Amino acid sequence: MSIATMPLLFAIYLMIWISSFVEEGLIDDDGHEFDDKHAKNIFSKIVLIVGIVTISLMPVIGWFVDKVEGHITIPLAFGSRAVVMLIFLYFVKEPENWGTYIVCTFMITFSFFERIAVEKMFQQSLPSEIRGTMIGVLHLFGQIGQIIFATIAAILVT
Repeated sequence: MSIATMPLLFAIYLMIWISSFVEEGLIDDDGHEFDDKHAKNIFSKIVLIVGIVTISLMPVIGWFVDKVEGHITIPLAFGSRAVVMLIFLYFVKEPENWGTYIVCTFMITFSFFERIAVEKMFQQSLPSEIRGTMIGVLHLFGQIGQIIFATIAAILVT
């Protein structure tokens, strides 16, 4: 399921994007050359911040999706992520500033917002007799997609 793989794909893109600054020989604010260790440190900070914020907001997002109709939440979720992605592509120029952390946090949070909104719609459309089975199949294929993309990323990065 593509929605399940969006945070993973963005994390892979982010890792490659941050690593590209190592090849360019970027100098950080302290006058040190941007190396692999520095790139991993930045990526780790972003993942930590995104993880804490996203996990903290999950109950709020779930509550919002429960209270608002799907014909509003799904376009709102997809549109929000699209706007944040455009901001990332056109305005984020270097990996080590607060703007990057904020935009990345919004990107992953809105990706999970999409996933929750679509899953709610999916669950409501299923008969109660097969709902558990179909949700299991949905998540199975989502996990298979994540494994495939993680394998491709590992091949590309090494």
